[in-house]
Amino acid sequence: MHARLHHAFFAEFLQLDAIATRRDPDGSGPLTSGFDDVFQEVTNFTQPTGTREEARKNKDPVLVPCNVDTNTMDALQQMLAGNSPTSKLVIVVAWRTMRAMGLLRKDTGAPIIRVNDELVSFRDRCKNVVFKPEFPLFVTQVAPSFGIADVPDLFNFTVEERKRGANG
Repeated sequence: MHARLHHAFFAEFLQLDAIATRRDPDGSGPLTSGFDDVFQEVTNFTQPTGTREEARKNKDPVLVPCNVDTNTMDALQQMLAGNSPTSKLVIVVAWRTMRAMGLLRKDTGAPIIRVNDELVSFRDRCKNVVFKPEFPLFVTQVAPSFGIADVPDLFNFTVEERKRGANG
């Protein structure tokens, strides 16, 4: 027996493409990677024109049926009144759904949506955008939830506001 969700939304995630990000973006600089292995973050590059460019490269968007923790969603909705008391959301996804969509690693059973992947929007059942954050929200924690089954029933994805790329 597995837990089920009513799938009120689809969460649209952009997954970090680690291979494309690790390559030198312009092919000419001394940097050989767009990812800082020491600080575990995507780097920014200064172009010859003086503009800053993020080295982050993403895979195609993934739409995942989900529920949103209502307490955090209610707090986030206060942004319409000019307040942003919290920018932390918890997205709940059924393990069975992740498995059916091929979003679990075959060797470990861990989700392929990981820390540093970006939440782009929430969509309704017809795939219309119903909420798009005005600031970047990134996955900061992936936690399985063990219930009555011998495998995780649910996965909780915590997403929070973060700056894009390194500060430097």
